[in-house]
Amino acid sequence: MSIRKQLIVILAAAAFGFALMAPAGADDRGQRRAASQPTARQLTAEAEREALAFAAEHYEQLADVLKVLRRTRPRQYRAAVGELARTVRRLKGLRRRDPQRYKLELELWRAEMKVKLLAARLGMGDDPALEDELRQAIRAQVKARIALQKLLRERLARRLRELDENIRRSETALDREVEQRLKRLKGTVRTVRSRRRRTRSTADAPSVRKRQAAATPQTNGRKTIREER
Repeated sequence: MSIRKQLIVILAAAAFGFALMAPAGADDRGQRRAASQPTARQLTAEAEREALAFAAEHYEQLADVLKVLRRTRPRQYRAAVGELARTVRRLKGLRRRDPQRYKLELELWRAEMKVKLLAARLGMGDDPALEDELRQAIRAQVKARIALQKLLRERLARRLRELDENIRRSETALDREVEQRLKRLKGTVRTVRSRRRRTRSTADAPSVRKRQAAATPQTNGRKTIREER
């Protein structure tokens, strides 16, 4: 890495770190506050390793910035890696459950990181070329978000169509469904009554046996008490 590039990375790291620690806007204040408050207990060594490996694999420039932050601004480093670790956990879950959405979410994350890093560099001084690069990065970020929203809209529309079809079938067969449910409930009631009768009979059996034993003449050897009288 050239001296000039190293200097750019160092300055970008500083600006990037301070940007993470700055108050968030009204639209994402809650999300930023949660992301900027990791503690030593929350950021485990394993989570840190996974976050750094993820950055190195998917956005090498971010990995370089994090290395600089780790040496020069530990507090900003913990904030950045804590936020990244949460992103990694979320994306890992998506990768298992929903590969299609995972790809779009990953692309959106890359676009967002590029915007943040370019904005941090632009904060060091006006640069028309860098501003144009940032403009294109923002465009890519918005397009990535639109692609994700289209996927979610398509899935929601499909779910709505399924619900509409279920409603239509239920309305068409309303009377038949009512009678079928009534029949099932009556069958359940009969079963419960039958079980109650069996339970009652079982509970009464010892009393019946006692009454029968009391009514039976007692024997003494071969002769009954009545015969001796």
